[in-house]
Amino acid sequence: MSVEKVGDEPMAGAHELADWAKERGAPFFQHSDANVGAAFAQVSAGGGSGKYEASTASIFLQLGDYYLVAQALAGSHVVVTHEIPSAAVRGIKIPDACLALG
Repeated sequence: MSVEKVGDEPMAGAHELADWAKERGAPFFQHSDANVGAAFAQVSAGGGSGKYEASTASIFLQLGDYYLVAQALAGSHVVVTHEIPSAAVRGIKIPDACLALG
């Protein structure tokens, strides 16, 4: 599964990834539920801040990755990604946020 916000990104286009996302539809891209509220606060405080520039953290908190990490945290899910952690301070990667949250 993934989260609705992540699904919104490819579905806005007309390309192979958009087709793949549309084939999976709403059941694959889960809505955030009431349990995610506290996780958003945790991700904002721990996964999207710290060593990063303020503008970088602000951008992360607007992207689907933020919602994905929060949903995983709230549901005790494992996040699977091809991204690798990065030492850069100008881009928060999914593994960076997950590692920061333990």
